[in-house]
Amino acid sequence: MCCLAARCAQTLPHLVLRAYRQVIINAIAITPEDHASAEDRLGLAIYPRAAMLNHACAPNVAASFEGSRLLIRAITDLVPGTVLRFCYGPQVGESIREVRRRQLMEQYHFWCRCSACEASDLAAQEAASVGLKCGACDGALIPSIRAPAGVCSLQQLPANLQGSGTCFSCGTRMAAEEQAERMARLSQADAAYNRACSLLSQTGVVSAEAINLMGSCLKVQEDLLAPNNQVLGRTHDALARAHAQHGDADRARMHAQRGLAIVSANYGDRHHVTQHQRSRLEATLRSVPRQ
Repeated sequence: MCCLAARCAQTLPHLVLRAYRQVIINAIAITPEDHASAEDRLGLAIYPRAAMLNHACAPNVAASFEGSRLLIRAITDLVPGTVLRFCYGPQVGESIREVRRRQLMEQYHFWCRCSACEASDLAAQEAASVGLKCGACDGALIPSIRAPAGVCSLQQLPANLQGSGTCFSCGTRMAAEEQAERMARLSQADAAYNRACSLLSQTGVVSAEAINLMGSCLKVQEDLLAPNNQVLGRTHDALARAHAQHGDADRARMHAQRGLAIVSANYGDRHHVTQHQRSRLEATLRSVPRQ
């Protein structure tokens, strides 16, 4: 017994570490049916066949769940022999290239060179999804100062991954002081948004205070963020659901359409995330109480 214990003491830590690494590398996030992002995961699971899928930031297959059953569906037209590619982390439209690459390197230990990450014309599109509105035109710029999550991107943009603060449309450069002033106002708007969400979760009732807080948040974001910024889309989505629950079908429809347009601009009209958002918003509008 002592000999066995001594042998296990030498091999068991190695096996445990190996198993842990296998879980980290091969596990897939299980997400609830009404959420499309891995950030909303319920847990992790290992599916041996799915673990064989290669990665791409613009994948051609997507995962969904029926209970614990994993379904892999094609989201583009595939010809026989096409390599199936699944996104291991944030994909195009959800996060900018530098953030995606950093997260993949940290968790999966590879530098992504998929077609989306290698594309030379991606910067302007990404600026539109996470950028500030140019002061000289309606173009977009990625700030050159630190941007916390929820301010101009749904994910934090670290200081060493910032842009130049130059508009991709007209080339106008925004001074760091103006960027900082905008960030401060957008941080206050994000605090109002979070306060509204907290009120909704605590009471389960859509109050005038919650709607007013979201409305004030939206006004600041529309003034300062690029027209198709993903944070702006999140606020429109929340307002659509709030007005629907409150029984205001017209305002719910207006915000739903605007939120869907932003998702479509970031992902593409035929993308499965856009289709998922369309289904969610249609369900939201159907839920409006009849007067």
